Amino acid sequence: MSTVYPVPENYPSEIIGYAQPWIVDPGDSIDIKVSSTEPEIKHRTFRVLQGTQCEDGPEPQYEEITAVPHGRCPGRFQLAHQGSYAVVSDIGLDEAVDKGLGFSVCVQPWMNQAGHHQAFISNLNPSSKTGLWIGLDELGHIIVQVGQEAKIQTITTDFVPSERRWTKLELNVQAEELQLDIRPLALGLEPPASNPIVLNLSLDAPIRLGHASELLLAASRTSKTINGASRLLASSHFNGRLESVMITAIGEASQTLASYDFSIGIATDKITDTSGSNRTGRLINAPSRAVKGMLWDGSATDWTRDARGYGAIHFHEDDLDDAEWQTDFSITMPSDARSGVYVVHLESVSVAPSPPVSDQVVFFVRPTAQSKKSEKAALPRARRGARRH
Repeated sequence: MSTVYPVPENYPSEIIGYAQPWIVDPGDSIDIKVSSTEPEIKHRTFRVLQGTQCEDGPEPQYEEITAVPHGRCPGRFQLAHQGSYAVVSDIGLDEAVDKGLGFSVCVQPWMNQAGHHQAFISNLNPSSKTGLWIGLDELGHIIVQVGQEAKIQTITTDFVPSERRWTKLELNVQAEELQLDIRPLALGLEPPASNPIVLNLSLDAPIRLGHASELLLAASRTSKTINGASRLLASSHFNGRLESVMITAIGEASQTLASYDFSIGIATDKITDTSGSNRTGRLINAPSRAVKGMLWDGSATDWTRDARGYGAIHFHEDDLDDAEWQTDFSITMPSDARSGVYVVHLESVSVAPSPPVSDQVVFFVRPTAQSKKSEKAALPRARRGARRH
């Protein structure tokens, strides 16, 4: 997914960047990734001798590393696509056989009123208007969106799930018929949950499943036009926990397309399909794993001892793992570089705005075995004194 975008309208002047990797050895190369509203930027590399910046502290001091050439590069604006979710490239729908689609999931919202839609599960394609979507609206009501090729129909319920409590949802759509089962769950010593709700509705038109159906958990796709090209980006990020996800195809040969157990592979960024179809998914932007799920009973406080109670994943709309920005330029540290804190100073070339826009990209050079030996402080010699008698 490209990260280079036009500068948004009325966006303030800015230069910001990061180094990859940000801990290196002497002689290593470092990629510098920059987002800039300015057309051209210049850069120089310094070792930080005194970096404290406080009201009564000493002035910052820097030593320029002349062995690293300074230079210039074009500026370009880059976006970080934040928000965690899971993606499965293709859940295996076949329009020739499958006539409908079913979702089953347990949800625990942590922020019902996020100011935007929040998707639990979605394979809705906004470009082709195919697929199915279930989640929350801006006020926290459970809603369903059904792709019908000519349009996307939205069904809004009056049900608002309780925050930090589990609710099981089962959604089935076949042709023009929709069935939604909402079942609040009471776990452990929780007070009794509200009564289950079952909705049976007739749609305006039959569901259209679509080809090569990508599945997203805790997000959905939205279509945006950037530089004249249409892109499908992740949006409608969910703030909360998901567990026990199952996707079924409905038709003459109804079958389970995928079933995910998040207590498997907790230490990885993969979600494991236990249906036998091997539709493994991957996690984007590092949502929290090993969090308490529906089966947690307090008997194990360590997921490595009993993973079953930690079979949920907590997603957040502001999670970010790797911004995956494109590299603007690279530098190579001298082979004799001293260990310490370094910065690449970035600054706009143009005189406007005044003062110039700037940023400092921080990275670290670690000591080598040889530098540790040569820089080791000598132990003080023992003072000779009169012996006590």
